[in-house]
Amino acid sequence: MSSSHHSQLLIYCDGGFGNRLNALFSGLALAQALQLPHTVFWPRNNWCQAGYTDIFEPGPVVDERTLGTLAGTLDGCVPLLHDKLGSDVLKLPFASAYGYTSIDDFAQRVLSTGRDIFFYPAVMPAWIPMDLVTAQMRVCVYQPAISGAVISFIQQRIGQPFYGLHLRRTDLGVGYSDEEVSEIVQAHPQARFFVCSDDPMAEALAAVHPNVVRREKQAYVEKRNGGGNWTAATADDDGRVYHSNIDRTAASVLEAVIDMLILAHSEIVGYSGSTFQNIARLYGLHAPLVTLHRPENEIAYLAQNTLVRQLRSGALAPTACIGVFVALYEVGRKEAAIELEAAALEIFKHQGLNDSGVFILHYNLAAHLLNVGQPYRARLYLEAASRMMSGHAPTLQLLELARMRTGGYVAVKLDDRSEA
Repeated sequence: MSSSHHSQLLIYCDGGFGNRLNALFSGLALAQALQLPHTVFWPRNNWCQAGYTDIFEPGPVVDERTLGTLAGTLDGCVPLLHDKLGSDVLKLPFASAYGYTSIDDFAQRVLSTGRDIFFYPAVMPAWIPMDLVTAQMRVCVYQPAISGAVISFIQQRIGQPFYGLHLRRTDLGVGYSDEEVSEIVQAHPQARFFVCSDDPMAEALAAVHPNVVRREKQAYVEKRNGGGNWTAATADDDGRVYHSNIDRTAASVLEAVIDMLILAHSEIVGYSGSTFQNIARLYGLHAPLVTLHRPENEIAYLAQNTLVRQLRSGALAPTACIGVFVALYEVGRKEAAIELEAAALEIFKHQGLNDSGVFILHYNLAAHLLNVGQPYRARLYLEAASRMMSGHAPTLQLLELARMRTGGYVAVKLDDRSEA
Protein backbone atom coordinates (compact mmCIF):
# COMPACT_ATOMS: atom_id res chain seq x y z
CA MET A 1 0.00 0.00 0.00
CA SER A 2 1.52 3.33 -0.96
CA SER A 3 0.59 6.95 -1.49
CA SER A 4 1.35 9.32 -4.35
CA HIS A 5 0.52 12.33 -2.17
CA HIS A 6 3.13 14.56 -0.58
CA SER A 7 1.62 14.71 2.89
CA GLN A 8 3.96 14.42 5.83
CA LEU A 9 2.99 12.53 8.98
CA LEU A 10 3.90 14.30 12.23
CA ILE A 11 3.75 11.60 14.93
CA TYR A 12 3.29 13.24 18.32
CA CYS A 13 4.17 11.01 21.30
CA ASP A 14 3.01 12.41 24.62
CA GLY A 15 1.96 11.27 28.08
CA GLY A 16 3.56 8.38 29.93
CA PHE A 17 5.77 5.78 28.28
CA GLY A 18 2.92 3.41 27.39
CA ASN A 19 0.92 6.21 25.74
CA ARG A 20 3.97 7.34 23.82
CA LEU A 21 4.64 3.88 22.46
CA ASN A 22 1.02 3.61 21.35
CA ALA A 23 1.46 6.77 19.28
CA LEU A 24 4.97 5.88 18.10
CA PHE A 25 4.30 2.36 16.83
CA SER A 26 0.90 3.08 15.30
CA GLY A 27 2.26 6.24 13.66
CA LEU A 28 5.30 4.48 12.23
CA ALA A 29 3.03 1.66 11.01
CA LEU A 30 0.84 4.20 9.23
CA ALA A 31 3.85 5.94 7.71
CA GLN A 32 5.28 2.64 6.48
CA ALA A 33 1.97 1.42 5.02
CA LEU A 34 1.43 4.64 3.05
CA GLN A 35 5.11 5.46 2.41
CA LEU A 36 4.74 8.84 4.12
CA PRO A 37 7.71 10.98 5.10
CA HIS A 38 7.46 11.42 8.85
CA THR A 39 8.85 13.07 11.95
CA VAL A 40 8.49 11.76 15.51
CA PHE A 41 7.75 14.42 18.14
CA TRP A 42 8.96 13.28 21.57
CA PRO A 43 8.74 16.20 24.02
CA ARG A 44 10.54 16.09 27.35
CA ASN A 45 7.89 17.11 29.85
CA ASN A 46 6.55 16.18 33.27
CA TRP A 47 4.97 13.02 31.83
CA CYS A 48 8.31 11.73 30.57
CA GLN A 49 11.59 13.61 30.89
CA ALA A 50 13.59 10.89 29.10
CA GLY A 51 14.37 11.73 25.48
CA TYR A 52 13.79 9.34 22.58
CA THR A 53 17.47 8.43 22.24
CA ASP A 54 17.79 7.94 26.00
CA ILE A 55 15.55 4.92 25.40
CA PHE A 56 15.99 3.84 21.77
CA GLU A 57 18.92 3.76 19.41
CA PRO A 58 18.71 6.55 16.81
CA GLY A 59 16.11 5.86 14.13
CA PRO A 60 13.46 8.26 12.85
CA VAL A 61 13.89 12.02 12.77
CA VAL A 62 12.97 13.25 16.27
CA ASP A 63 11.72 16.70 17.29
CA GLU A 64 11.37 17.59 20.99
CA ARG A 65 9.01 20.55 20.66
CA THR A 66 5.99 20.51 22.98
CA LEU A 67 2.33 21.18 22.16
CA GLY A 68 2.65 24.66 23.60
CA THR A 69 5.66 25.41 21.39
CA LEU A 70 3.90 24.01 18.32
CA ALA A 71 0.75 26.08 18.90
CA GLY A 72 0.20 28.41 15.95
CA THR A 73 2.60 26.52 13.65
CA LEU A 74 0.22 23.77 12.44
CA ASP A 75 -2.50 25.76 10.70
CA GLY A 76 -2.11 23.84 7.45
CA CYS A 77 -2.23 20.42 9.10
CA VAL A 78 -5.04 17.93 9.52
CA PRO A 79 -5.06 17.44 13.31
CA LEU A 80 -5.90 13.91 14.47
CA LEU A 81 -5.89 14.03 18.23
CA HIS A 82 -6.57 12.01 21.37
CA ASP A 83 -8.69 14.58 23.20
CA LYS A 84 -9.95 18.14 23.11
CA LEU A 85 -7.38 19.32 25.65
CA GLY A 86 -4.71 18.82 22.99
CA SER A 87 -6.63 20.76 20.37
CA ASP A 88 -7.22 23.60 22.86
CA VAL A 89 -3.47 23.95 23.43
CA LEU A 90 -2.76 23.82 19.70
CA LYS A 91 -5.63 26.23 19.00
CA LEU A 92 -6.95 23.86 16.34
CA PRO A 93 -10.41 22.33 15.87
CA PHE A 94 -10.70 18.91 17.49
CA ALA A 95 -10.73 15.85 15.23
CA SER A 96 -10.34 12.34 16.63
CA ALA A 97 -7.46 10.07 15.68
CA TYR A 98 -9.76 7.09 16.14
CA GLY A 99 -12.58 7.83 13.69
CA TYR A 100 -11.60 5.67 10.70
CA THR A 101 -12.49 2.15 9.65
CA SER A 102 -9.24 1.22 7.88
CA ILE A 103 -6.02 2.62 6.45
CA ASP A 104 -7.77 2.86 3.07
CA ASP A 105 -10.56 4.89 4.68
CA PHE A 106 -7.91 7.19 6.21
CA ALA A 107 -6.14 7.56 2.86
CA GLN A 108 -9.35 8.44 1.01
CA ARG A 109 -10.55 10.95 3.58
CA VAL A 110 -7.29 12.56 4.72
CA LEU A 111 -4.47 11.99 2.24
CA SER A 112 -6.71 13.18 -0.57
CA THR A 113 -6.44 16.69 0.93
CA GLY A 114 -2.67 16.73 0.31
CA ARG A 115 -2.16 18.36 3.72
CA ASP A 116 0.30 17.32 6.40
CA ILE A 117 -1.16 15.25 9.24
CA PHE A 118 -0.55 15.88 12.93
CA PHE A 119 -1.12 12.44 14.45
CA TYR A 120 -1.51 12.35 18.24
CA PRO A 121 -3.26 9.26 19.67
CA ALA A 122 -2.65 8.06 23.24
CA VAL A 123 -4.03 4.58 22.54
CA MET A 124 -3.52 2.52 19.39
CA PRO A 125 -6.24 3.27 16.84
CA ALA A 126 -8.14 0.08 16.03
CA TRP A 127 -8.12 0.89 12.30
CA ILE A 128 -4.35 0.36 12.01
CA PRO A 129 -3.65 -3.40 11.63
CA MET A 130 -1.82 -4.89 14.61
CA ASP A 131 0.67 -6.81 12.47
CA LEU A 132 1.92 -3.49 11.04
CA VAL A 133 2.20 -2.08 14.57
CA THR A 134 4.15 -5.03 15.97
CA ALA A 135 6.52 -4.92 13.00
CA GLN A 136 7.49 -1.41 14.11
CA MET A 137 8.03 -2.64 17.67
CA ARG A 138 10.77 -4.86 16.29
CA VAL A 139 12.26 -2.01 14.24
CA CYS A 140 12.74 0.33 17.24
CA VAL A 141 15.80 -1.00 19.07
CA TYR A 142 16.39 -0.23 22.75
CA GLN A 143 19.67 1.22 23.98
CA PRO A 144 22.13 -1.55 25.00
CA ALA A 145 22.07 -0.42 28.64
CA ILE A 146 18.32 -1.11 28.74
CA SER A 147 18.21 -4.38 26.82
CA GLY A 148 21.31 -5.61 28.67
CA ALA A 149 19.72 -4.92 32.06
CA VAL A 150 16.57 -6.78 31.02
CA ILE A 151 18.41 -9.84 29.73
CA SER A 152 20.77 -10.12 32.69
CA PHE A 153 17.95 -9.76 35.24
CA ILE A 154 15.84 -12.47 33.60
CA GLN A 155 18.77 -14.86 33.21
CA GLN A 156 20.47 -14.26 36.57
CA ARG A 157 17.64 -13.38 38.96
CA ILE A 158 14.71 -15.36 37.54
CA GLY A 159 16.03 -18.05 35.22
CA GLN A 160 12.75 -19.95 34.81
CA PRO A 161 9.21 -19.42 33.51
CA PHE A 162 7.59 -16.79 35.72
CA TYR A 163 4.42 -14.82 36.38
CA GLY A 164 4.24 -11.02 36.29
CA LEU A 165 2.45 -8.73 38.73
CA HIS A 166 2.07 -5.12 37.59
CA LEU A 167 0.79 -2.88 40.39
CA ARG A 168 -0.07 0.56 39.06
CA ARG A 169 -0.67 2.92 41.97
CA THR A 170 -0.01 6.70 42.24
CA ASP A 171 -2.44 8.53 39.91
CA LEU A 172 -4.16 5.44 38.52
CA GLY A 173 -5.17 2.85 41.12
CA VAL A 174 -5.56 -0.23 38.94
CA GLY A 175 -4.62 -3.85 39.35
CA TYR A 176 -4.30 -5.83 42.54
CA SER A 177 -4.23 -4.57 46.11
CA ASP A 178 -1.43 -5.62 48.47
CA GLU A 179 -3.81 -8.11 50.12
CA GLU A 180 -4.76 -9.61 46.75
CA VAL A 181 -1.11 -9.96 45.76
CA SER A 182 -0.45 -11.80 49.02
CA GLU A 183 -3.34 -14.18 48.36
CA ILE A 184 -2.18 -14.88 44.81
CA VAL A 185 1.44 -15.66 45.60
CA GLN A 186 0.64 -17.70 48.70
CA ALA A 187 -1.86 -19.78 46.70
CA HIS A 188 0.94 -20.68 44.25
CA PRO A 189 4.02 -21.29 46.43
CA GLN A 190 5.88 -23.27 43.74
CA ALA A 191 5.50 -20.51 41.14
CA ARG A 192 7.99 -17.69 40.55
CA PHE A 193 6.68 -14.11 40.40
CA PHE A 194 8.18 -10.80 39.27
CA VAL A 195 6.57 -7.67 40.72
CA CYS A 196 6.90 -4.13 39.37
CA SER A 197 5.15 -0.99 40.51
CA ASP A 198 5.38 2.79 40.55
CA ASP A 199 5.09 2.47 44.35
CA PRO A 200 8.20 1.10 46.13
CA MET A 201 6.11 0.05 49.14
CA ALA A 202 3.90 -2.16 46.94
CA GLU A 203 7.02 -3.87 45.57
CA ALA A 204 8.51 -4.30 49.05
CA LEU A 205 5.33 -5.84 50.48
CA ALA A 206 5.07 -8.29 47.59
CA ALA A 207 8.76 -9.23 47.76
CA VAL A 208 8.39 -10.30 51.40
CA HIS A 209 7.15 -13.60 49.96
CA PRO A 210 10.01 -15.97 49.07
CA ASN A 211 8.63 -16.75 45.60
CA VAL A 212 8.45 -13.07 44.55
CA VAL A 213 11.37 -11.14 43.08
CA ARG A 214 11.59 -7.41 42.45
CA ARG A 215 14.24 -5.25 40.84
CA GLU A 216 15.88 -2.60 43.00
CA LYS A 217 15.40 0.80 41.35
CA GLN A 218 17.19 4.08 41.89
CA ALA A 219 14.27 6.33 40.95
CA TYR A 220 10.47 6.32 41.01
CA VAL A 221 7.79 8.67 39.75
CA GLU A 222 7.47 11.82 41.85
CA LYS A 223 4.70 14.33 42.60
CA ARG A 224 4.61 17.47 40.48
CA ASN A 225 3.02 19.32 43.39
CA GLY A 226 4.46 17.86 46.58
CA GLY A 227 1.60 19.18 48.69
CA GLY A 228 -1.19 17.44 46.75
CA ASN A 229 -2.23 13.83 46.47
CA TRP A 230 -1.47 11.74 43.38
CA THR A 231 -4.86 12.42 41.79
CA ALA A 232 -5.05 16.15 42.56
CA ALA A 233 -6.13 18.27 39.57
CA THR A 234 -2.80 19.47 38.23
CA ALA A 235 -1.73 21.50 35.20
CA ASP A 236 0.96 19.82 33.10
CA ASP A 237 3.78 21.57 31.25
CA ASP A 238 1.38 22.55 28.46
CA GLY A 239 -1.28 23.86 30.85
CA ARG A 240 -3.64 20.90 30.44
CA VAL A 241 -5.35 20.02 33.70
CA TYR A 242 -5.64 16.31 34.56
CA HIS A 243 -6.30 14.48 37.81
CA SER A 244 -2.70 13.36 37.72
CA ASN A 245 -0.11 14.96 39.97
CA ILE A 246 2.81 13.35 38.15
CA ASP A 247 6.44 14.15 37.46
CA ARG A 248 8.52 11.41 35.82
CA THR A 249 12.24 12.14 35.82
CA ALA A 250 14.39 10.67 33.06
CA ALA A 251 15.88 8.20 35.56
CA SER A 252 12.44 6.99 36.71
CA VAL A 253 11.32 6.49 33.10
CA LEU A 254 14.37 4.39 32.24
CA GLU A 255 13.79 2.24 35.33
CA ALA A 256 10.17 1.74 34.28
CA VAL A 257 11.18 0.78 30.73
CA ILE A 258 13.41 -2.00 32.07
CA ASP A 259 10.59 -3.23 34.32
CA MET A 260 8.14 -3.24 31.42
CA LEU A 261 10.45 -5.32 29.23
CA ILE A 262 11.03 -7.83 32.04
CA LEU A 263 7.28 -8.00 32.63
CA ALA A 264 6.84 -8.72 28.91
CA HIS A 265 8.56 -12.10 29.34
CA SER A 266 6.18 -13.24 32.07
CA GLU A 267 2.70 -14.72 32.13
CA ILE A 268 1.06 -11.50 33.34
CA VAL A 269 -1.58 -12.07 36.02
CA GLY A 270 -4.81 -10.15 35.44
CA TYR A 271 -5.66 -7.20 33.24
CA SER A 272 -5.17 -3.75 34.75
CA GLY A 273 -6.19 -1.87 31.60
CA SER A 274 -3.06 0.29 31.78
CA THR A 275 -1.16 1.03 28.58
CA PHE A 276 2.08 -0.02 30.32
CA GLN A 277 0.74 -3.53 30.84
CA ASN A 278 -0.81 -3.70 27.37
CA ILE A 279 2.50 -2.78 25.73
CA ALA A 280 4.30 -5.37 27.86
CA ARG A 281 1.91 -8.07 26.60
CA LEU A 282 2.54 -7.04 22.99
CA TYR A 283 6.32 -7.17 23.45
CA GLY A 284 6.05 -10.60 25.03
CA LEU A 285 4.05 -11.92 22.10
CA HIS A 286 5.79 -10.20 19.20
CA ALA A 287 9.23 -8.83 20.18
CA PRO A 288 10.74 -10.57 23.23
CA LEU A 289 14.40 -9.96 24.05
CA VAL A 290 14.91 -13.41 25.59
CA THR A 291 13.61 -16.80 24.49
CA LEU A 292 11.83 -18.06 27.60
CA HIS A 293 8.86 -20.36 27.97
CA ARG A 294 5.92 -19.06 29.96
CA PRO A 295 4.29 -21.01 32.80
CA GLU A 296 1.84 -23.57 31.45
CA ASN A 297 -1.10 -22.46 33.59
CA GLU A 298 -2.71 -19.04 33.63
CA ILE A 299 -3.58 -17.60 37.04
CA ALA A 300 -7.08 -16.17 36.99
CA TYR A 301 -7.71 -13.80 39.89
CA LEU A 302 -10.15 -10.90 39.68
CA ALA A 303 -9.04 -7.56 41.10
CA GLN A 304 -11.73 -5.87 43.17
CA ASN A 305 -11.10 -2.37 41.83
CA THR A 306 -11.32 -3.66 38.25
CA LEU A 307 -14.79 -5.04 38.91
CA VAL A 308 -15.92 -1.84 40.65
CA ARG A 309 -14.83 0.21 37.62
CA GLN A 310 -16.80 -2.10 35.34
CA LEU A 311 -19.85 -1.72 37.56
CA ARG A 312 -19.58 2.08 37.62
CA SER A 313 -19.20 2.26 33.85
CA GLY A 314 -22.42 0.26 33.38
CA ALA A 315 -20.48 -2.54 31.68
CA LEU A 316 -21.87 -5.15 34.10
CA ALA A 317 -25.56 -5.79 34.73
CA PRO A 318 -26.64 -7.19 38.13
CA THR A 319 -27.21 -10.67 36.73
CA ALA A 320 -23.74 -10.72 35.16
CA CYS A 321 -21.93 -10.06 38.43
CA ILE A 322 -23.91 -12.38 40.74
CA GLY A 323 -21.99 -15.46 39.62
CA VAL A 324 -18.68 -13.63 40.11
CA PHE A 325 -19.55 -12.65 43.67
CA VAL A 326 -20.76 -16.15 44.57
CA ALA A 327 -17.59 -17.67 43.07
CA LEU A 328 -15.40 -15.29 45.09
CA TYR A 329 -17.22 -16.28 48.26
CA GLU A 330 -16.97 -19.99 47.54
CA VAL A 331 -13.19 -19.91 46.94
CA GLY A 332 -12.70 -18.28 50.34
CA ARG A 333 -12.55 -14.61 49.35
CA LYS A 334 -15.51 -13.90 51.60
CA GLU A 335 -14.63 -10.35 52.60
CA ALA A 336 -13.98 -9.41 48.97
CA ALA A 337 -17.33 -10.87 47.88
CA ILE A 338 -19.22 -9.01 50.59
CA GLU A 339 -17.45 -5.71 49.92
CA LEU A 340 -18.09 -5.97 46.18
CA GLU A 341 -21.76 -6.94 46.63
CA ALA A 342 -22.34 -3.93 48.86
CA ALA A 343 -20.53 -1.64 46.41
CA ALA A 344 -22.55 -3.05 43.51
CA LEU A 345 -25.85 -2.42 45.26
CA GLU A 346 -24.84 1.17 45.99
CA ILE A 347 -23.86 1.68 42.35
CA PHE A 348 -27.06 0.11 41.04
CA LYS A 349 -29.10 2.27 43.40
CA HIS A 350 -27.54 5.40 41.91
CA GLN A 351 -28.19 4.02 38.43
CA GLY A 352 -31.86 3.61 39.33
CA LEU A 353 -31.90 -0.14 38.74
CA ASN A 354 -34.52 -2.21 40.52
CA ASP A 355 -34.76 -5.57 38.78
CA SER A 356 -34.62 -9.24 39.72
CA GLY A 357 -30.82 -9.22 39.61
CA VAL A 358 -30.70 -6.43 42.21
CA PHE A 359 -33.11 -8.41 44.37
CA ILE A 360 -30.91 -11.53 44.19
CA LEU A 361 -27.86 -9.41 45.08
CA HIS A 362 -29.66 -8.23 48.23
CA TYR A 363 -30.49 -11.83 49.10
CA ASN A 364 -27.00 -13.24 48.43
CA LEU A 365 -25.27 -10.43 50.31
CA ALA A 366 -27.54 -10.96 53.32
CA ALA A 367 -26.86 -14.70 53.31
CA HIS A 368 -23.11 -14.07 53.15
CA LEU A 369 -23.32 -11.56 56.00
CA LEU A 370 -25.23 -14.02 58.15
CA ASN A 371 -22.62 -16.68 57.47
CA VAL A 372 -19.78 -14.44 58.65
CA GLY A 373 -21.62 -13.31 61.77
CA GLN A 374 -22.97 -9.90 60.73
CA PRO A 375 -26.74 -10.28 61.33
CA TYR A 376 -27.46 -6.56 61.75
CA ARG A 377 -26.18 -5.72 58.25
CA ALA A 378 -27.85 -8.84 56.88
CA ARG A 379 -31.19 -7.76 58.30
CA LEU A 380 -31.04 -4.40 56.51
CA TYR A 381 -30.51 -6.06 53.13
CA LEU A 382 -33.17 -8.70 53.78
CA GLU A 383 -35.75 -6.09 54.75
CA ALA A 384 -34.97 -4.23 51.51
CA ALA A 385 -35.29 -7.50 49.58
CA SER A 386 -38.64 -8.33 51.20
CA ARG A 387 -39.97 -4.93 50.15
CA MET A 388 -38.80 -5.55 46.59
CA MET A 389 -40.43 -8.98 46.36
CA SER A 390 -43.02 -9.51 49.09
CA GLY A 391 -43.87 -13.10 49.98
CA HIS A 392 -40.57 -14.57 48.72
CA ALA A 393 -40.23 -17.55 51.09
CA PRO A 394 -36.41 -17.88 51.27
CA THR A 395 -36.07 -14.14 51.99
CA LEU A 396 -38.66 -14.33 54.76
CA GLN A 397 -36.93 -17.34 56.29
CA LEU A 398 -33.56 -15.60 56.31
CA LEU A 399 -35.16 -12.42 57.65
CA GLU A 400 -36.67 -14.37 60.53
CA LEU A 401 -33.23 -15.83 61.29
CA ALA A 402 -31.59 -12.40 61.13
CA ARG A 403 -34.20 -10.93 63.48
CA MET A 404 -33.62 -13.76 65.94
CA ARG A 405 -29.87 -13.15 65.90
CA THR A 406 -30.30 -9.41 66.41
CA GLY A 407 -32.71 -9.85 69.29
CA GLY A 408 -35.61 -8.54 67.24
CA TYR A 409 -37.41 -11.76 66.49
CA VAL A 410 -40.71 -11.33 64.73
CA ALA A 411 -42.60 -14.45 63.72
CA VAL A 412 -43.33 -14.41 60.01
CA LYS A 413 -45.93 -16.70 58.52
CA LEU A 414 -44.55 -18.04 55.24
CA ASP A 415 -46.94 -18.23 52.33
CA ASP A 416 -46.78 -21.78 50.98
CA ARG A 417 -47.72 -20.52 47.53
CA SER A 418 -44.51 -18.44 47.32
CA GLU A 419 -41.58 -20.43 45.97
CA ALA A 420 -38.05 -19.36 45.24
